[in-house]
Amino acid sequence: MFVISTATIKRYLKARRESGHVLPKPIPGKAVSYPDENARKLKILPFQVPIQLNRSGKFKIVIRAKDENNSGKSVTFPPLDLTVVEVK
Repeated sequence: MFVISTATIKRYLKARRESGHVLPKPIPGKAVSYPDENARKLKILPFQVPIQLNRSGKFKIVIRAKDENNSGKSVTFPPLDLTVVEVK
């Protein structure tokens, strides 16, 4: 059984009279801002990964991701080439 008190109904009616709707308020916090239109379509956000290197040279960065919440599916992205030069 579903019960709504009279006070709740009065509160909803008052909110509807004042604002014209009884929609929930938006969730507070910083809105997600995408760097460009393609990132917005793909829902991709840039992120920073600290990498500690103690020498210069050429490196390959391999990124692996696993969706632990839904499917448990793993994804490996193509390697990224990184060249580190020594600052003199």
